Amino acid sequence: MAYAFAFVCPPLAMFVKLKLVQAILCSVIWGFGVVLGFTGLGIPVSITIHICCIIWGFAVVGGANADKRQRKLVRALRQP
Repeated sequence: MAYAFAFVCPPLAMFVKLKLVQAILCSVIWGFGVVLGFTGLGIPVSITIHICCIIWGFAVVGGANADKRQRKLVRALRQP
């Protein structure tokens, strides 16, 4: 589900995975891309910003999932 959020709205995926600072920064960058897209002045730049934010969102979601798996593995190894 978080990957779907990362594709549609990358900052939302970052908020869901509790990466708040990254989500705020991505919101600012993504919002700038939206504004450029609506003005029509920077459509190629807007598309590039959106693609970069989507890739960033996928990386954050994947990293958060890997962290969760790692914590689960460490917990399992620490049990006697």
